[in-house]
Amino acid sequence: MSLLLSLLFCLQTFAAEPMAAKVPDADWNFVRHKMKVVGLSEPFINEMKKYYEPKDLEELVRLNVLLFLKKTDIHGVQVNDKAVSDVQAFTKEHADVLKKAESLYEVPGRVVASLLWIESRYGKNLGRFHVPSVYLNLLQAPRKEIQEYLLTQTGRYTDKVTLAQKKKIMQRTHDKSKFAVGELFALQRAYRWKWKLDGDFRGSFSGAFGMPQFLPSSYVNFARAVDPKAQPQLNEPDDAIMSVAYYLKMHGWRTRQSKTHIKALKAYNNSLDYANAILDLARKSEG
Repeated sequence: MSLLLSLLFCLQTFAAEPMAAKVPDADWNFVRHKMKVVGLSEPFINEMKKYYEPKDLEELVRLNVLLFLKKTDIHGVQVNDKAVSDVQAFTKEHADVLKKAESLYEVPGRVVASLLWIESRYGKNLGRFHVPSVYLNLLQAPRKEIQEYLLTQTGRYTDKVTLAQKKKIMQRTHDKSKFAVGELFALQRAYRWKWKLDGDFRGSFSGAFGMPQFLPSSYVNFARAVDPKAQPQLNEPDDAIMSVAYYLKMHGWRTRQSKTHIKALKAYNNSLDYANAILDLARKSEG
């Protein structure tokens, strides 16, 4: 029997109660080796080491791997009178750029404005984690001691886990590490554009940043500036608007085909609750 199956069989009869467990330490040597193996450059690796924040390893890996266990409506409940008022005010203040984005990409301004409100409250909730360190920590998720630790922490999110869910947790440690590799390659491109990747570069626990909460790979592929010759600045409302509209357009949004709306929004965040909340907020803020 494999080590993984043995571990799962040992744990399958237990309810998902939080257990006392040693929090794993970060392992820079593991991170460095992984980055070298996948082909990231030595100058970039050295830049990552300068600003790496290992203190958030436990929280970041736990949230990214285990949060799927928590079933909750976290987006729809946010659509209230205050949200509608905020979206209406933002739409009025940035009417010209929203109109330009709609003309170019055919995504209604109220949808873009609603998404930006849900994502970051127009930049008020940008996140506190060092973005590159999110990915450096997620690289380590498949380490044996981290996998074992995660299986002791499921009680934070659900009363009981099944054997199938435990297997999914193990798979997610590998998936999140692979995801981190892709985002680090996107950050390497940004590094070559002379981006500052220091301690001021902050975002969410998933490594998303800026008003629209783009991942680095989304920035590289879909960020757009009002000035086509400029590098997009996602903390600036105008560039955030253009980037979101372009992203949704490129993921299939067609205004006259309602069935494309959910699909495009789920490409942004793979949650039906999320997509429905944005569409609901856009409808209520219209007029």
